[in-house]
Amino acid sequence: MWLRWFPSGLWAKELRQVRLMMWAMLVMGLFVLPIPHMNKWMLDSSDRVEDALIFIQEHGMYYNEYSLISLRIILCLLAAILAIWQLGFERRSGIQEFTFSLPYSRLHIFTTKFLVGMSFITMAVLVNVVIDVVVLYNTVAEPYVQWDHYTNNVVVCLLVVYSAYAVSLFIGTISGSWVSQLVFSFIMLLLPYFLVLQFRKLISAFSIFHDSYYQIENLLPDTNQWLNGYHGNYSWFNLLLLTVLAFAGGLYAYSRSRAENNGKLVIFPVWETVLKIGFTLCVALLGGSFCYESIYQGRIGYTIGFLVAGLIGYVLIRTLSRMKIKL
Repeated sequence: MWLRWFPSGLWAKELRQVRLMMWAMLVMGLFVLPIPHMNKWMLDSSDRVEDALIFIQEHGMYYNEYSLISLRIILCLLAAILAIWQLGFERRSGIQEFTFSLPYSRLHIFTTKFLVGMSFITMAVLVNVVIDVVVLYNTVAEPYVQWDHYTNNVVVCLLVVYSAYAVSLFIGTISGSWVSQLVFSFIMLLLPYFLVLQFRKLISAFSIFHDSYYQIENLLPDTNQWLNGYHGNYSWFNLLLLTVLAFAGGLYAYSRSRAENNGKLVIFPVWETVLKIGFTLCVALLGGSFCYESIYQGRIGYTIGFLVAGLIGYVLIRTLSRMKIKL
């Protein structure tokens, strides 16, 4: 039973295909977590170490969260690249047809890809954290480190990167090329910020829904903190739920993928419709905001910009959706 769900041949193929990403994650993690602390507390001049120690004695020390945030951001980017490597480049190079011809179900193939990626992420975080703990434990700053706070940030880091990887992998299952997977992954990273900003402009332009405006303002910190928040106010359940849903969606889409749709922006009609509506709406919001800020500050200016930009966006996405990308 164990060998059935974890076939060694399939694991060997997937590991061989993306093994460089494991080393990239490990090495990049070293440069943003243990090495900066080693430089600060072990290799810096004694005077600067003493000044830093006096500062935390007077003000207290909250573990340097910026280091874990840097690790989180770096690993999210590398996890997205890993997902593109596993699906987008495999589709581009023609390896996908070979993979589908193997004596394994697509459920096994996608699950193996997912577990390989999760293993890389777990190893990169835990190895760097262990090294960082050893470094901090052997410095004069060790008595001031809040280890419970540190542990919480480690767990949050893992869950955030897990969710980012799962979403990127899901995007890869509905994208028709590595280019569209790359673009969509980048867009998903910025979309929450963009939408909050544009809805601010919409509410300001029409001078309505003042209560909603303040509700949106209250949502903005949570949106920002998904990737680079400082306070760790995360719901572990929400991050796990996002990971599970993205994995389930990717599993469903991968099992129904057809090679003849490779090269399209998206390979499923329903997601093509979602893309057209979403792209048109975003371009319309951007056009309305631009006209409101630069041409005419008022409802008329915003409305004209919204309608013109929306029409341009619809024509553009309709044209792009009919093309096949061959990069």
